[in-house]
Amino acid sequence: MKELFLLAIVIMVFVVIFQIAKASEYVSVLKGEEKTRKQNNKINGFLLIAFLIFGLIGVYVCNEWFFHKTLFPQGSASVEGEKIDFMLYLTIGVTGFIFIITQILLFWFAFKYQEKEGKKAFFFPHNTKLELLWTTVPAIFLTILVVFGLINWRLQLLQSTIRRGRPQSVTHFRTAGARQGYRACDRSAAGNRGAAS
Repeated sequence: MKELFLLAIVIMVFVVIFQIAKASEYVSVLKGEEKTRKQNNKINGFLLIAFLIFGLIGVYVCNEWFFHKTLFPQGSASVEGEKIDFMLYLTIGVTGFIFIITQILLFWFAFKYQEKEGKKAFFFPHNTKLELLWTTVPAIFLTILVVFGLINWRLQLLQSTIRRGRPQSVTHFRTAGARQGYRACDRSAAGNRGAAS
């Protein structure tokens, strides 16, 4: 019942927004297009800031309400799981920090550089330094995260083979459908004869 009530509220909000948009079209016809467009531009600028603030508050509130329902507070069931959890926390921390910074800048710039009387936009077609910056910095961070993950993955694989009493040489096979399988190779004479036959 609660879900239906929430769905009805969401639908009603969309209906109200649609009706307000239709009413603003009628008002623009009566008042004149240019004046209405400038007013709408100013309103949209403030709505962007409000959406940013309420969106970030909503992310925080949802995290507080639903964190206990996730697998994070339960902890790992194995030693390997602790390393995987650390890699996940590191990835979420780096990407989450970048997400919050970019969203704040995105909405702030949309508000700050909105159309105003007496100001003209500067045409800025190309900047090589800026393009190098926003290409190389994310590439470096992602490379570090991927290499860190591959190192941990390889270490866990070797540790699991050592615990099982098998040799450390591990052969990696790529299988169809982009799946990856691993098999510890038994280098004993019996194993080699069995593979040859």
